[in-house]
Amino acid sequence: MNVDVALLQEATAPPPDVASRVSAGEEPWTTPGDDGLRPWRAAVVKLSPDVDVEWLRPGNLGTTAPGEFAVSRTGTLALARVSGDDVFA
Repeated sequence: MNVDVALLQEATAPPPDVASRVSAGEEPWTTPGDDGLRPWRAAVVKLSPDVDVEWLRPGNLGTTAPGEFAVSRTGTLALARVSGDDVFA
């Protein structure tokens, strides 16, 4: 496949042989739940060198400034700026 970026929901951490070939920002691969940390999260994943990705870190509701990206539980939403010559062409 010729894919530059993947948008993932409830994704677990990639295995080591895949992790070395993709980038998904620095957020942990967990989502808080009532029963503790769940081993998955939403992610914007860079799959090719043809795009640049700036991952945006969400803040917690109640602690972010107006206009900032906020979530009730970290790991539930992911946000990034993607750029490149042929992005979305």
